[in-house]
Amino acid sequence: TARPYQKPYPKVWQAAMSDPAVERVGREGEILYVGPAQSNESIRHQIDLYHRTLEANGHDKPEDMVIVREFYCAPTREEALARAQANFATKYEVYAQHGLHGTDGELTRKVTGDLETLMDDTFLVGGPEECIEQIAAYHQMGFTDVAIRLFYPEMSQSEVLEHIDLVGKEVIPALHTL
Repeated sequence: TARPYQKPYPKVWQAAMSDPAVERVGREGEILYVGPAQSNESIRHQIDLYHRTLEANGHDKPEDMVIVREFYCAPTREEALARAQANFATKYEVYAQHGLHGTDGELTRKVTGDLETLMDDTFLVGGPEECIEQIAAYHQMGFTDVAIRLFYPEMSQSEVLEHIDLVGKEVIPALHTL
């Protein structure tokens, strides 16, 4: 059982998908947890904003910085793109139906717009080597953790297990060298 108060307290990952949310995380000196749909350009801007806000509020940079990404790996990029398109579509249609909270216009357009655009600059999709390279790029941006989604609403159990097996054998071992 966790004690009611601990010092230091457990790490807190605060999700942020808009500039005001990133500033809030920086003011509080917590760990930035970047959401799944920002472009790499937007992420670089938000990392800079986060670091400036931390500094302005007298906080050191936390040891961790986390990002979550939609992810689909298959033996080839073509197969991964085809499967990802089918599996991501349902999820992002639901996001569009519910709208999006926040003020980041780019994010709102992406989540409610063209899924193909997201696959080029936002989602991690491809063969094993390509997925490793994409995750390594986030590591180079300063992320210590990249959370990936391995299954989606339209996937069968056998497809989920096949996907987990491929990622476990081909992708995860290579990440230990980053």
